[in-house]
This record gives sequence, C-alpha cells and structure tokens, in this order.
Amino acid sequence: MLVAGSFVNGLSFVFLWLFGSHLIYWNSSLKQALNKLPMIIYGIWASAFVLLFSFYGLNDLHWLFVEDAFSRYFIGFPGALISGIALFYHAADTDTLMLKSVTIKMRVLGFFFILYGILAGLVVSQKSFFPANIINRMTFFSIFGFPVEIGRAFSAVTITIFVVILIRIFEWETKRRLDRLTQKQVIHQHRNELGREIHDVILQHMFVIGLQINESIRKEDDASKIESLKKNQE
Repeated sequence: MLVAGSFVNGLSFVFLWLFGSHLIYWNSSLKQALNKLPMIIYGIWASAFVLLFSFYGLNDLHWLFVEDAFSRYFIGFPGALISGIALFYHAADTDTLMLKSVTIKMRVLGFFFILYGILAGLVVSQKSFFPANIINRMTFFSIFGFPVEIGRAFSAVTITIFVVILIRIFEWETKRRLDRLTQKQVIHQHRNELGREIHDVILQHMFVIGLQINESIRKEDDASKIESLKKNQE
C-alpha cells in the first residue's frame, strides 16, 4: 500500500506541474519544454522506482523514502512553484481589467500553491543527503510545533476552496456577458424591426400623398376643361 501510494503521489505531482504550465498563456518553446519536462522526469523517476522495487522489494523500504523525496524535490516543488507564479501573472492581468475581487483571490491562490510546494516539496523525511538533512519533518515540527501534514492539508483545502470560488466567479462573469450580449442582440433586433416599420409607414404615406397629388392634378385638369367648354358655348 505504501509503495502504491508513493507511486501515485509522484504522478499527482506531474498533474500539478501540468496545471501550472497550462496556465502560462504565452506560447513559446519554453512553455512546450515545461509541458514535456515533468513527463520526462517522471519517466526517469518511475523507471528507477520499478528497478529499486524489483531489487529490494518490501524487505528494505529505505529506497522508497528516498524515491518519495526525489519526486517531491524534482516534480512536486517546481510544479507547485510554476502554478503559483502563473496565477500571480494572471492576477496582474485581471487587475488591469478592474476585476479587483478576482485579482485578490488569484493572488491568495498563488500564495497557497507556493506554500503547498514548500511544505509538500521541500519538507520530507530526514535523510543523510542535502537538503533532507536540514529541511525535514523533524525540524519543521521543532520550529512550528505541529506536523507538516497539517500545513499541507490546510494549504490543499484552501486551494480547493479558492479554485471553486474562482470557477463560480468566472461562470457568473461568463453568464453576465452572455446576458449582456443577448440583450444587445434583442435591442438591435428591435431597432431593425422598428426601422422596417418606419420605412413601411413612410412608403405608405408617400404613396397616399402621391395619390392625393394625382387626384388634385386630375381635378384641376377637369376644372380647366369645364371652364374652357363654358367659354366655347358662350
């Protein structure tokens, strides 16, 4: 169970990295490299994982904790860091759009992604190699007085809450813009219909006026003819 959990945990860090790299909106070779790099690192790590498991098995689990630390150092920490930095960049963009509430929430979310990266990516079990011999669970507990797992859980819950809040805000904003667009289309359609009605009314009035003018001309012609006949009779 511990072996499977460590293997899946490494895979979850890959998705965390991909989440951050996809948040980067500029298109360049660097972004393509960031998308491919976690899979390459995970492939190397997973190969070493399988090799060590086939060699040591469950008799000696020292290799498992070393592998877990490496997955945190090389995948988990940079993945969370990339996600946090990308969110700060997006927050700067939303700030220019006068979306203050979204900007604040994005910055908070970016902060907790970086915090989670530190707690889950750098604070590992104590080992003889650097930096695990200095930054580890024991030193964290001695400094802060509570296990690092509590900090990780708090960060993860906060990230989840703010992600849900941001999704709802963007859904509301999308709906609001669609409603505004629909309203504009209705107004535009109403104006077109009103324009057509005015056009038809004007044509009808012009037609009636034309008939009246023709009738007036005809009456004047008839009157002049009658007048000329009277003069001839006289």
